Amino acid sequence: VSYSRKNYTFPEEQKYPHTSYQSEVAFLSSYFPDGSAHVLGPLNHDHWYIYAWDADIHELPGGPTHNYALEEPGANESTLQVLMQDMHPSVAQQFFKGDDSSMTSRRMTIESGIRDLVPGAVIDDFAFDPCGYSMNGILFDAYYTIHITPESDCSYVSFETNARLRSYESLIKNVLRCFRPAKYSVSVYTDRNALEAGKANMFAQDLLKIDDDLLYKRKGGYTQATFEGDYMCRMANFAISDKRPMLSRAAHKHRSPSFA
Repeated sequence: VSYSRKNYTFPEEQKYPHTSYQSEVAFLSSYFPDGSAHVLGPLNHDHWYIYAWDADIHELPGGPTHNYALEEPGANESTLQVLMQDMHPSVAQQFFKGDDSSMTSRRMTIESGIRDLVPGAVIDDFAFDPCGYSMNGILFDAYYTIHITPESDCSYVSFETNARLRSYESLIKNVLRCFRPAKYSVSVYTDRNALEAGKANMFAQDLLKIDDDLLYKRKGGYTQATFEGDYMCRMANFAISDKRPMLSRAAHKHRSPSFA
């Protein structure tokens, strides 16, 4: 069992048990005793909370649990999350309905470029009133989720997938090209086999060039937590390296398929 989230932008507006990470840990521990709680990243900047409980070494009250790890040894499981803030205003505007009654979730999916992020996927999308967007996609045995809050004072996009890719670099670049955030946090929750297969390289770069006018710089190093069993999580923060660029033709160019 894994529960994770980024630090809240408005923590004072959350409801129990999300009023604090300590409250969340106490709540989770009441159902999953002896789980481990971790914080990745700098406490005075963007950071990542994660609570993990391993069914392979714990037992729930009432009987033993199934040893899932024995079913698929070396399954190379991994989950990627890209948490973006402060979208380019021209991008954020695409997720407002305004007075346009024809602005449907399908239009948002296509016109924003989200459709091109996962070509061939079955997508269930939803547009909120008066603004906001959410999508869940399935492609083969992988899921993709995107949630968008486009208001300028709390602009936020989350992207998550468990796709088994050789490398996440192409996918991350396509996601950043689509939303053009001012900063983002990236985390990978994975088993050791998947990390050693190439997922670790994404944290080795200080600079990530998306286009000629879009460059991100890592803020500090990366943080890693190792959990009981064979799982670990790495997290790093990136921010745009100079003043926000103007949208260019490169931002709208055809994207290469993200599954590779």
